[in-house]
Amino acid sequence: MRSFDRHFFQRPVAVIGLSAALLLTVLIALTQWQTMRDMRHTRDWVRHTREIQFALEYFRYCISTAESNQRGYLLTRDETYLNNYRKSLALDSEQFKLLRSLTADNPDEQKNLDLLEGFLNEKFRVMAQAIALEQNGDRAGALAVVNAGEGTQSMDGIIATVQVMQDTELNLLQQRQAVFWDKFNFNTKLSVVIFIFCLLYLLAVLVLVRRVGRLQADLTDFHYLKEGERMLATLEKNKTA
Repeated sequence: MRSFDRHFFQRPVAVIGLSAALLLTVLIALTQWQTMRDMRHTRDWVRHTREIQFALEYFRYCISTAESNQRGYLLTRDETYLNNYRKSLALDSEQFKLLRSLTADNPDEQKNLDLLEGFLNEKFRVMAQAIALEQNGDRAGALAVVNAGEGTQSMDGIIATVQVMQDTELNLLQQRQAVFWDKFNFNTKLSVVIFIFCLLYLLAVLVLVRRVGRLQADLTDFHYLKEGERMLATLEKNKTA
């Protein structure tokens, strides 16, 4: 009887407790995994946007450097300026290709790059023309190309387009950062709720185990009482006999 009572109460409590703990663990793991995956995805987008911003800034720096070196060569005929001019053009072309690749998922930025490419090709053409005239000894022609203002107009278009792209990326960055922090705050609150729930669950299990223990003790006492009464009844019966 005692063994039966112990197993009768302990087995359901153990099964329910383990099942609930397993279910809770799986639920917590799935929830945290999904939240962390969303946060990593958003974080990657934030990093991607910052990479585009850096590429735009470096692109503008390279084209400005190329223009400065071109003017330096036209004024001094120093080959150092010419070499730096060519390096700046090569870097600028590489940055433009990088921007094409980085913004492949954004149709608006691709349109901006189409516009930028037109200004860039025109700027390259004007600078190359002026340098070619200078190398052929036509300084007056080279200065006339520079003073015509075509290069300045192209440069203004480049700067304006780059600024539009930077503004677009800044807006995207702010939106993606807001999403990231929303998910971070949600994950923090969820973790707190889960922690509190786990504590309450642990307390509930402890209370249940304590009550089951008391019930087992009562049943044991009841069993001993009945056993004693039975033994007394047997003794009385034997005395009578």
